Parts: sequence; C-alpha cells; structure tokens
Amino acid sequence: MVYKKLRELRVTHNLSQKELAEKLSLTQSIISNLERNTRRADEDILSRYATYFRINVNYFFSELESRTFVISEKDIADLPVEAHSEILKTILELINKYKK
Repeated sequence: MVYKKLRELRVTHNLSQKELAEKLSLTQSIISNLERNTRRADEDILSRYATYFRINVNYFFSELESRTFVISEKDIADLPVEAHSEILKTILELINKYKK
C-alpha cells in the first residue's frame, strides 16, 4: 500500500512525476517505479517524501487514510508576529470545540 500513498501524495499536490523527482532530488524513473510498486521505497526515500509533504513517516505504514502534518517552530517563527496570537487562538478554539 505504500506505493499507492506515494502516488496519492503527488497527485493530490498536482505534481508531475518529473516535478516531484526534482523536488526530492530523485529521477522521474525512480518516482515511476515507486508508484508502480516495482521498486521498494527505502527509509531515505520515505524520509524525503515526509519532509517535502510535511507529514509523519508513519503515515506510509498506517492503515488509516489520514495524514499527520508536521508544523515546526521555524514555520511559525517565519510568520509575522501578529500571526502568532491568531494561530494560538485558533488552535485553542479547535481544542475546546473537539474536546471530549
């Protein structure tokens, strides 16, 4: 199922195999082979996908369809200061809304 998730990520983000290959420093042939399940995705390749698509590597091994997106401190630090409080407010509102 890993190969299906690799393809899904690329297609969902409207990338051609060639575009994704360039972004991951791979060849288009490698992307094609991964998506056709004629080549296994090793740890390095999965790490490249996870980093680029900002997801947890465990997504590839999960039976669940949902992805866990990773947001780093740098992502927030790169935003304007006024966005910081808005982000925190939104997160707290969502936590309270879905808290059981």
